[in-house]
Amino acid sequence: MELDDALGPGEEGGGWLRLGVPRFWEDVIMVGDVLEGGEGSRVIASAAVSEVLTVGHVNERLAARVRRDFPEPGSAPEILRLLAEASDTERVQAAIVFTASGNIERLRAELALAKIDWRDVLVNGGLANDGWPAILDQELGPDAG
Repeated sequence: MELDDALGPGEEGGGWLRLGVPRFWEDVIMVGDVLEGGEGSRVIASAAVSEVLTVGHVNERLAARVRRDFPEPGSAPEILRLLAEASDTERVQAAIVFTASGNIERLRAELALAKIDWRDVLVNGGLANDGWPAILDQELGPDAG
């Protein structure tokens, strides 16, 4: 669980919570749920899902792009594993793939950069601006989820 701008007991503000959860939990977290964490418990007072994260996963539409961009036998499974380790979000994973454009050296460089600052990866991959969901759909096809 990743917690940004956490609010203390009784505080009000614009803090938000981003969860990376196993796929089988995606529909379970609801308003009113209590989350236990290292910094204490918090009750979900409101929820708006903008991006569902899954731990250690690359979705099928991005996997298809990886198989197309990296057709060498045996390369796609390893690249998918590396992408899943690099980020839990399709946006960052796709930015890595877009920048690499089928070049394994560029892929390695973007994977290394993702460990330093994922925002630079988004800029390099053309997914740093507000229109990034449309770019993903254009490049990868519509999201089946």
